[in-house]
Amino acid sequence: MQKNTITKIAYFGRIVKSKCFLLIKIAKFLNYQVDFYGPISFKISKKYLKYCNFLGPYKNEEYKTLIKKYNYTILLSKYEGFPLSLAESLTYSTPIIVLDTYLNAQFVTNNKNGLLVNLPNPRYNKLFKKSNLKIMAKQINDFIAKDNWEQTVKNCQEFAKTELNIKKVEAKWMEIYNKYKQ
Repeated sequence: MQKNTITKIAYFGRIVKSKCFLLIKIAKFLNYQVDFYGPISFKISKKYLKYCNFLGPYKNEEYKTLIKKYNYTILLSKYEGFPLSLAESLTYSTPIIVLDTYLNAQFVTNNKNGLLVNLPNPRYNKLFKKSNLKIMAKQINDFIAKDNWEQTVKNCQEFAKTELNIKKVEAKWMEIYNKYKQ
């Protein structure tokens, strides 16, 4: 896999406010345009269209072809169940950029296979302040500018081999389940 001459970032999944609105607002401050794939469930203001491309739904069998067009996948959802798109991205050796939350953090190892974007303010409604959006965008811009992309891709491959095998994932989830079952 070779890095695109123009850095490309994609979001894959349902385009709902709880998953995408923060990313859409941050996109204005990124040095890169973001492509969104998935069904849209809310009206998006035209002012964001110069920073974001909304390319509509995709079929599962198209994912492998689509993901290879991108240098990074991004998910800045604070409330995420099990972020399957992150596991898929890593499996296809695509570095990830995610909000630093409990479930997302398990997919990024010391920024070797992606970036955990730190929350400047843990209160969700405060994240939308312009100053906080700029802080998060700066983290993303700085990471991409300094990233040794080819090494990060290799790190994704290694992470997928060691951490995303079905037995290991099942054991982790059973551990969590048993912990809270009591």
